[in-house]
Amino acid sequence: MFEIYDFSINYRENPTGIDGAPVFRWKLKSDRQENCQKSVILEVYDSIEKRFIWKYEYEGRNMEIQYDGVPFSDLRRYQVQLRVYSTGGDCAKLNQAAEFTTGYAAEEAWKAKWIVSGHKSEACPMFQKQFRINKKIKTAYACVSAMGIYELYVDGKKMGNTVFSPGWSSYKKEINYQIYDFKEYLKTGEHFISILVGKGWYSGNLTWNQTANLYGDDVGCIVQIEINYEDGTTEYILSDETWKWCDSYITYAQIYNGEYQDLTKAETPETFIANNAVKISEGSGGRLRVSLDDGIQEMEKRKPCNIFRSPAGNYVVDMGQNMTGWLQIKLQGKNGDRIRLRFGEILDQEGNVYYDNLRSAKQEAVYLLKNGTNELCEHFTYHGFRYVEVIEYPAEPSIQDFEGIVLYTNMKETLKFECDNKLVNQFINNVKWSQKDNFTGVPTDCPQRDERLGWTGDAQIFIPTSCYNFQCDAFWEEWLNTLRNDQYESGSVPFIVPDVLPHNWDCLGAWDYKHTSAAWGDAAVICPWILYKFYGNKRVLEKSYESMKAFVEYVRRGGKEELVWDWGPQLGDWLALDSKEDSYYGATSTTYTATVYYARSVKILGEAAVVLKKTDDAEEYRELYERIYDRFQTDWIRDNKIIEETQTAQALAITFGLLAEEQEKEASQKLSDLLKKNKGLLNTGFVGTPELCKALSMTGRTKEAEELFLKTEYPSWLYQVKKGATSVWEHWDGIKENGDFWSSDMNSFNHYSYGSVEEWLVSWIAGITQEKDSSGFSKILLRPFLESSIKKMYCSYESIKGTIVCAWEKKDRITDLYLEVPCNTEAILEIQGSRKKLLPGKYQFYI
Repeated sequence: MFEIYDFSINYRENPTGIDGAPVFRWKLKSDRQENCQKSVILEVYDSIEKRFIWKYEYEGRNMEIQYDGVPFSDLRRYQVQLRVYSTGGDCAKLNQAAEFTTGYAAEEAWKAKWIVSGHKSEACPMFQKQFRINKKIKTAYACVSAMGIYELYVDGKKMGNTVFSPGWSSYKKEINYQIYDFKEYLKTGEHFISILVGKGWYSGNLTWNQTANLYGDDVGCIVQIEINYEDGTTEYILSDETWKWCDSYITYAQIYNGEYQDLTKAETPETFIANNAVKISEGSGGRLRVSLDDGIQEMEKRKPCNIFRSPAGNYVVDMGQNMTGWLQIKLQGKNGDRIRLRFGEILDQEGNVYYDNLRSAKQEAVYLLKNGTNELCEHFTYHGFRYVEVIEYPAEPSIQDFEGIVLYTNMKETLKFECDNKLVNQFINNVKWSQKDNFTGVPTDCPQRDERLGWTGDAQIFIPTSCYNFQCDAFWEEWLNTLRNDQYESGSVPFIVPDVLPHNWDCLGAWDYKHTSAAWGDAAVICPWILYKFYGNKRVLEKSYESMKAFVEYVRRGGKEELVWDWGPQLGDWLALDSKEDSYYGATSTTYTATVYYARSVKILGEAAVVLKKTDDAEEYRELYERIYDRFQTDWIRDNKIIEETQTAQALAITFGLLAEEQEKEASQKLSDLLKKNKGLLNTGFVGTPELCKALSMTGRTKEAEELFLKTEYPSWLYQVKKGATSVWEHWDGIKENGDFWSSDMNSFNHYSYGSVEEWLVSWIAGITQEKDSSGFSKILLRPFLESSIKKMYCSYESIKGTIVCAWEKKDRITDLYLEVPCNTEAILEIQGSRKKLLPGKYQFYI
């Protein structure tokens, strides 16, 4: 067996809508040891004209090709065929040709106009247009975007499988559009198009201030349908003055607060009913650009596990899992029957749904029913919830009435982890759920309260773990595109991307909102670098390099001297426990945390310059890093010891490489001592926590790191699991040992940041990682921690090169170790102080 799998085009499977020259990527499987790729033939065909347009042949092991043939035509479908020949004489080809559809190469191709209602209302407008098809169609594509979020219907049927399109971007710079293949829906005769538009992030309420109209005060859409007929003619159906609009049956929709629907109203996409003249708008001001990822979709469905009556007297639906999405309902009703639901994450000590941590977010759904069968679901809001309180309902609710719809950006799960410790398994599951629940187009901090924002610090802390859990390169590239658009002229990076930070935010102090903090602004440098390391994609560095450089120069030039970052609105080790009770700020000096992060970003920038062959920059930033390193030694080291005596200070200096050999030993010992002084427990925050176990492992203390990770008392990662968590908490003591809650001001129970420790668990315990000079897992490092207290473990990671497996079982003093190394890679097995080279294949060792 020798076969191709996971063939992708611009990181996606058969994408409808690509921009620029596509990148083709694939993986290989073989049932023979050391059977690798020898040569490749890749061909691209025009699907419509049935003609060959490009052929690429080469010998070697590279499993990624960027197209460099003739320019593509707009809105054209192309097919790709691939043949791979192996060193063992096999030939593999795609079972079915892959496909992709191009977007518009130039914005001038847009002939349509932005249309709006011109009527300010809480109701979601519906825009409609009638048209007729008289001839046989060859191709038909619709390109659609909105100021707001939209759903597209043809003759009452919803098009596409995404929700909240076009997504949240830097609307005044760029606004995404989606492409729909219309051909099979447009038969000869009359048709009509309906587009529902909600306020979404464009003009809906955002941030804890619930500020409206941050991008504009009128929602609208743009539609361009291009129909090519068999007779060679082309027709356009364009949004313009001829369209009509009306208020729809969705009478209210806000991201934070929920949605109200009146199903007694006739204004639905199933009927052509609009009769109000539209107005022409200049749009958001942003350039139209095809989406880079597959968008947010209905990814999973869940049935409730229970329904019960709370002490407050209302029925409560328990989904059994903290999730992001909707509750779908199907029931019989009559005109005027009313349903009201509220969504919450957790129950209070009395057993009622707890809402205080939502702050001002209402998280509710209200429906007025019609006669007959009512199938209910929301459109332009989402909730973070496990529990749904049924406040009003026309009958006694049954568990059969409800189904949960889980929403997140479409991405493939890539990590399987299971061991004989059920708490660890649940923790990994919780991390994955918090990632899914917060990867809703933007890497948000939480999915439930009046926030749900793309905090840059959370993003850079979690990105390595996210890339183990899911293949999310397209997701991150979409977000980094917005980061670059929102980056300030100074090079500073917003705390939040997309940038909607209130300018009066308390944590800014006397600083202007265009300044940033270490660990948050550093996302501009760290995130592209992590994507390059995981996926081997130099293009992400090419796209982000000037942004990375601009941020480093912002720090370099912003203070009185270029070797220390001792200024700005620093958040430090946010939410650490080593400071006073209920403080947001940890005890580690903010100058310390800022300077070590500055050093890290400068070092990464220099390494990126080497990858991109920017020789002068590489030398400049190498030299700058060395001077920062020397200054760090002067300011923070005495007698080989770090004078900042916190767990976070020791961990950061070790993992960021700022210590000489003897200093590293002292820092490792100090870290161990500080943990023992704290009863073997951590007290780190957002900045220190991701580095804590790594620092111990890097200095030969993996056993101590594992003991720390496996703690179940407060504060620890598994404490929340023991408390029944099904997602990762924002606070170590979100629920205190006595059952009380942390302050409702900021207490999310679905916050992925502390889940960042999973990177350590995979790379140091399961032992799946790569050599320091490797990118894209071309040089795999397998270093299973066989001294682990875990007696049975299976871990597989679907890397960009293929499946890597490390599994063991301990029996009668013998460890059965099983490994898999994918095609076209090599691996080093590092155990018991030795290093052994492994070629592609499957291996079993008895140790």
